[in-house]
Amino acid sequence: MKRISAGVLTGLFLLFSSSKTFSQIQSAPYQANLIEPFHLDITFLKTTHLIFPYAIKSVDRGSPDILAQKAKGVENVLLVKAGRENFKESNLSVITADGNFIPSW
Repeated sequence: MKRISAGVLTGLFLLFSSSKTFSQIQSAPYQANLIEPFHLDITFLKTTHLIFPYAIKSVDRGSPDILAQKAKGVENVLLVKAGRENFKESNLSVITADGNFIPSW
């Protein structure tokens, strides 16, 4: 009986010591997606039309010198223009219905 118990104990020890245990699986660390902004030239004398593949949900102007509004009758076109001449560089951010964030500077 002692031989069987010693063999069983040895077998169990080898089984648990040689196999991987998964009691606390660590997930990969959070990695933020880097969104590259694109340069957008706007002027005081011309209106720029930005056409998106999805409806525009939110627009954030970095400065009151940038004028931005959705085009009438459509949800995916943004009209952008400078509010005054010789304004300082700023940013404009748009979020669309698919959840994408589109930054520009």
